[in-house]
Amino acid sequence: MNLHPLFGAPPLALITNMARHGGVRPSRLPLLAALVLVSALRIPGFGIERWKMRRLQTGASEPLAPVFIVGHWRSGTTLLHNLLSLDAKFVTPTLFETLSPAEFTGGVFMPLIRRLLASTLPSQRPMDTIPVSLDMPMEEDLALAALGAPSFFNCLYFPGNIDRVFKKNLMAPETDKWEIERQKSLLWFCRKIVSVHPGRRLLLKSPANSTRIRQLKALFPGAQFIHIHRKPEDVRSSTRRLYEKLLPAWSLQAYDTEDINRHIDTSYPGFMKRLLDGCRHLPRGDLVTLSFGDLLNAPLDTVKNIYAGLSLTISDETTAAMSLYLAKHPIEKTPGPVRTGSESPDTVVSNRQDWLEISKRLGYR
Repeated sequence: MNLHPLFGAPPLALITNMARHGGVRPSRLPLLAALVLVSALRIPGFGIERWKMRRLQTGASEPLAPVFIVGHWRSGTTLLHNLLSLDAKFVTPTLFETLSPAEFTGGVFMPLIRRLLASTLPSQRPMDTIPVSLDMPMEEDLALAALGAPSFFNCLYFPGNIDRVFKKNLMAPETDKWEIERQKSLLWFCRKIVSVHPGRRLLLKSPANSTRIRQLKALFPGAQFIHIHRKPEDVRSSTRRLYEKLLPAWSLQAYDTEDINRHIDTSYPGFMKRLLDGCRHLPRGDLVTLSFGDLLNAPLDTVKNIYAGLSLTISDETTAAMSLYLAKHPIEKTPGPVRTGSESPDTVVSNRQDWLEISKRLGYR
């Protein structure tokens, strides 16, 4: 049995998230009860961790300057994250840290919790062949959902009204009260990671950051960004697979598959427009853009180009580590595109012109 990712949520965050997103379906009430029980049992650990981390409040540490990997889901962000995380100058949250964001620095029960989590992990991700371990690099967005902040993962937990949840968690204005809460949670979590791994630069990968580039640049003035993109047709089919694999296990609400597919079609252009518009405001030297095809065809050369574009140095040791990783984990080939013709309802995109516009801006047409 796989534990639900909200296993590590503090009680208030768990209850708040449920209330904001419309609760759970009756068949999931036993799971909700289990989540609440586990959360309640961990209250002492959560309190001790808060006490230990009190020095990490805003303004208490040196300014942070993360490198952010952005891009739509299923565009190669994870592969790029895995490669760059092999550089010792970077630190990235691990799966273990994002599953227990409020309690991972240590405590009486953490060794037991770690063993429990390890025993429930699948050997690879459900939507592809990337191997899974508690020490693998993981996107901080998973932690933010457990902390009760806006997160894409809430779309997977609460898909009953997927359009509303997506808009609330990814497309809200920067002045939105809950969006400001997200920024505070992100800063707190980032300072926490750096406190555990001092002297290293944060490397963060989360597609959810793609709609928040200007906010992130204001929050972290020294931040740099890497945008990786992929052919929209391939993103569409792969994103459908993402939802198809994760919703049955993680959803706390009933959902309609056709609504999910329609949402993927309608949300993609707006998401990408906000990402591309945000990138336009970044100073020269703070952004590198590449395609998944670049990474697929020449991974090491592409990584070296990223380093050059951000004025970073790459060591021989890092290059060797990346070569070894690629040898052990061959890149999964891009599946054939989903055509937007009229062969069947499944291949039809109702807002085809919007998709074509994004495709053109990305340089695919």
